[in-house]
Amino acid sequence: MSASESKHVLHPDDLEWVVVPDMPHHHGMTAKHLSDATGLKGLPLYYEIQRYGPGGHQELQAHEGGFHLQHVLSGEGEYTVGDMKYPLRPGSTVFAPPDTLHGVRNTGNTDLVMFSISGRAANLGG
Repeated sequence: MSASESKHVLHPDDLEWVVVPDMPHHHGMTAKHLSDATGLKGLPLYYEIQRYGPGGHQELQAHEGGFHLQHVLSGEGEYTVGDMKYPLRPGSTVFAPPDTLHGVRNTGNTDLVMFSISGRAANLGG
């Protein structure tokens, strides 16, 4: 997609929820791939809206050099970073640093919906 064809304004309601087949560590999750829809697949980060149904969860995992920044739009849950667990509610923002075990669980009776940015940490060392 050329720059002139890419979308500059995107409304997530125009996108379908999809199952992410290459992410078997996510259970009960669907996503709206905003990066793909805006034509920005080549960036060193990825952003999407994730939805976990009641009881849905992400198994604990770590990404070598990769981070996650997630903001809760609706629902409630629990986010694990390292050996700490944090409650989630609308407005919560969580950060999973590179190389750190992390996971999420929907603990509520409605969908847990989060805006998620993932990427690689910049090498700031000398």
